[in-house]
Amino acid sequence: MNSFTTRSKCRSWTITCAAYRARLSSSVEADAQGGYWAIDRLRKTLDSLFAVRDLSSASGDQEKELHVLLESR
Repeated sequence: MNSFTTRSKCRSWTITCAAYRARLSSSVEADAQGGYWAIDRLRKTLDSLFAVRDLSSASGDQEKELHVLLESR
């Protein structure tokens, strides 16, 4: 099982991935904001679980924003 936790400003979140595929009953839009390392790691984890389509992204000096559409494979 893969797991990681990251903190960005006042936010904290954890993603845990089991060896099986996650299933969604419909597509889901997801927004994330955080440090470059955290967002890159999140994206890699999402890519391993779902079909991910970029809707938009933005980068700043120290943070990155990600807006994606997640679908079951």
